[in-house]
Amino acid sequence: LVSFFTFDCTVCTNDLKLMREFYVRNVSKKFVLIGVNIDQNKKDLDEYNEASTLAYPKSHRFPTVWRMAAGHQDNFGKITTTPTHFLLNAQHQLVLKREGAFRSDDWDNLWLSLS
Repeated sequence: LVSFFTFDCTVCTNDLKLMREFYVRNVSKKFVLIGVNIDQNKKDLDEYNEASTLAYPKSHRFPTVWRMAAGHQDNFGKITTTPTHFLLNAQHQLVLKREGAFRSDDWDNLWLSLS
């Protein structure tokens, strides 16, 4: 699961909280969650990471990257809505793209992607 977020997005905060819980319960099933911060200022991501470090043990923290970093490349295109989530299967094929809050049926798709 690749989730694009901003530091000040309330919906992002809620989604990432739920996804963190899913991550902790399913990391042993090779579930991977990557947070991609799309704030213009890296300081916002640094503040998010600092807060996460203080709030969660290391085993509950997923990797985050700053999309504006020099050398960062991805093929997800222009992100216009926060959050935006991309669910990829084990073969890295797109299963779901969700702009905005993750929905209940999205969780079903996420569970199915683990099998």
